[in-house]
Amino acid sequence: MKKSFTVLFVVLTLSVQCLVVSAGTSVPATIPIVVTSKDNPLWMVSSKDALTSYAISCVNRGSVQVWAPTSVYGETFTNSAYCELPLGERKDAFKVLDLLKQQQLYFSVVRPDVDQINSYLGLYSDDGWCMFYGWGYGNLSKDEFGNWFPPQSLLKFDSYLNSEIPILSNVSEAKIVLRDKDGNVINTQWPRVSPDGRIYFNRDFVGQNGEIIANMRDGSSIAASLKDDKVYEIIGVSAKIDSSIDGAPRFDTNSKKVVVNPKSYEGYGDSPLVRVAFTQVQLFTLGANTTEGEIPLGVWYRNVETSSVDDWQYLPVSNITIDFGNNTRTGNIEIEIVLPGTYEFRLDWEFFGPRPIDYYYDNGGGKG
Repeated sequence: MKKSFTVLFVVLTLSVQCLVVSAGTSVPATIPIVVTSKDNPLWMVSSKDALTSYAISCVNRGSVQVWAPTSVYGETFTNSAYCELPLGERKDAFKVLDLLKQQQLYFSVVRPDVDQINSYLGLYSDDGWCMFYGWGYGNLSKDEFGNWFPPQSLLKFDSYLNSEIPILSNVSEAKIVLRDKDGNVINTQWPRVSPDGRIYFNRDFVGQNGEIIANMRDGSSIAASLKDDKVYEIIGVSAKIDSSIDGAPRFDTNSKKVVVNPKSYEGYGDSPLVRVAFTQVQLFTLGANTTEGEIPLGVWYRNVETSSVDDWQYLPVSNITIDFGNNTRTGNIEIEIVLPGTYEFRLDWEFFGPRPIDYYYDNGGGKG
């Protein structure tokens, strides 16, 4: 006889009340608030029950196996059962379980008095991924008639949610951001994404303080909370990069004169690599002195757009200018720019340069 099932759906809303304030007068009933998850394609990661519901709705097939170390496999014995929902029927793990419960297994064992019997159940999505699994084991018992029978726990057991559940589709990359109680990021995980674009989401992240972010193959992105059904707006911020290279200052194009003052300490320091761009033929003056008054002997220079990296020309200091206000000397080098382009200048110092290695590290041990 065909069994029939009645399914009762219960919708929870805010309670509707009508409070009597006086005879014949009442406060209008509260309007129910309906919340939907349709706008959040990652709704299933917000809680354990949501992920379980999602996994149940993905199952359309299942299998059970029973075996012992001495089992014999063949046409005589039915050690396994496999069931699949009819094509077009809505997927549901409980429907598959009901089909499996109708199956009869007939397995073999050589030493029923000592051999342990094992069983395994798997519930799968249509792509073959295990959504739920369960197992049982035990030894056979003998009744008063001499018949061997399995323990009830062998095939009556809970099926557990798998540690990883495939979610979403058409994903190119995903990451999980975990936060502390103050909202600071404390860890970032990158879940596996299958070749067909599905995220293999670890159930341990459910309910954590943080977000899951999925970059879709169409270029869009989705960000959702791991502890509630909240979707975050991804904010786009325009930013312009403005960076430089330490020790290589660049000056205005077509500068007529540039004066550099590298820092020195006790005669030591790092000399800068000066870069100036020229779009015209002109006379250029490079002046230099250290913060302790050292002036260069000359300058090495090259056009970076027309010269090789080791092709440098040299000019000595042509004159020395003294600022009598603070009695500072500056060595000036006049350079004729005959070909437009970007030029690099390296100053030639007699004493100024990096400190010797023994300045930083004491080689001596003192007298004993």
